[in-house]
Amino acid sequence: MEADILVVGAGAIGCYIGARIQQSTSLRLAFYARPNTKLRLARGLRVSDWQGYDQSLAGEQLRVIDDLDCIAQPRLIVLAVKSPATTEVGQLIWSRFGREVPVWSLQNGVENVAQLEQVGLSVVPGMVAFNVAEVHANDKLAALHYHCGTSGELAYEAQHESALEPLFRQLKDSGLLLKRYENLRPVQWAKLLMNLNNPINALSGLPLLAQLLDRNYRRCVAILQEEAFVAMRAAGIVPANILPVPMRFLPTILRLPTWAYRRIARRMLTMDTHARSSMAEDFARNRQPEIDALCGAVLRLAHQHGVQAPANAWLVREILGGLRACKSEILLSHLMRSS
Repeated sequence: MEADILVVGAGAIGCYIGARIQQSTSLRLAFYARPNTKLRLARGLRVSDWQGYDQSLAGEQLRVIDDLDCIAQPRLIVLAVKSPATTEVGQLIWSRFGREVPVWSLQNGVENVAQLEQVGLSVVPGMVAFNVAEVHANDKLAALHYHCGTSGELAYEAQHESALEPLFRQLKDSGLLLKRYENLRPVQWAKLLMNLNNPINALSGLPLLAQLLDRNYRRCVAILQEEAFVAMRAAGIVPANILPVPMRFLPTILRLPTWAYRRIARRMLTMDTHARSSMAEDFARNRQPEIDALCGAVLRLAHQHGVQAPANAWLVREILGGLRACKSEILLSHLMRSS
């Protein structure tokens, strides 16, 4: 099989972005998926978003493989696996393609690029600033359905211009909200600050919008973010301003009374009522949560630069230990005691 783009990781992000590319461009696209996911994709793939986009691909329109030997060398690999699988999947890609095919990492966290480069791959740093979750149908034979519930961009770092810039330009011309950065690192750290809400949302059991309108849950996020800011300042990292408000004001804004938070953060609350974090989906699917790629990254940065991040450490320990639900006032009490 031949393809221009190979999506490795046919979960929420991989399927959503892959389907949007296939629906809006003439590029040949294929998915690499586990055998059980390949069977599910045979029923079709539907993608939608909070602004009304809703399109479907029939199973026979999808090119899905479960063996990399089945595909010729693509122009680009889109990597959308969960962070705990980065090294394992990176080694699999390297054993088949070596450094010949650039890998566009669209994963949560700030450490995946280094892990992939350590394997030996040629990596294009990337970032997904929007939320995608599976819509679970009552009909077990229904097509897979992934829904984008928030606004946000798709980003890449421009370090492979000679080979990949025409391809990325084609993706942007197709209507994808694709943004080019000369240095994506500050943006990735800014996204990590935002993603510190992921474990809080997952533990709340609430949709993102409802959780963000609970002041105690917001105060939990503020504690985690403040520790991250301390570690980042010690490391000389300045996060990019990716929000309508300066990033350094986030903890203060999150602690405001809800009526004031609604007014100041109204542009940050542009999401539908069903959007949930990717970690909430991990909990629902009984998958290993990405807590180590988020709070764990803060903890490692803090230790490297001689500062502490006790609330992030507590959350890593408890979630890896099996914590899956916590009321806002109880969680806030634990994090305040830890910090």
